[in-house]
Amino acid sequence: MLSTQHEAMSYFKKIVSLVDKQVIVYNNLGRTGLDLNIENIIDLLSYPRVIGVKKAEDFKKT
Repeated sequence: MLSTQHEAMSYFKKIVSLVDKQVIVYNNLGRTGLDLNIENIIDLLSYPRVIGVKKAEDFKKT
């Protein structure tokens, strides 16, 4: 099942609001079927607990 950008953002925002630890967002197209767009990544980085983003490459595209 592929998520939409909106569903992924809702999920990440929910996690960030529930934890008291620092969070690194893992943007993994190969596993999730969804590549977060740059606007959403910038939005997530505005949350103080989000300290970074890890991007996994989709090797099928290369």
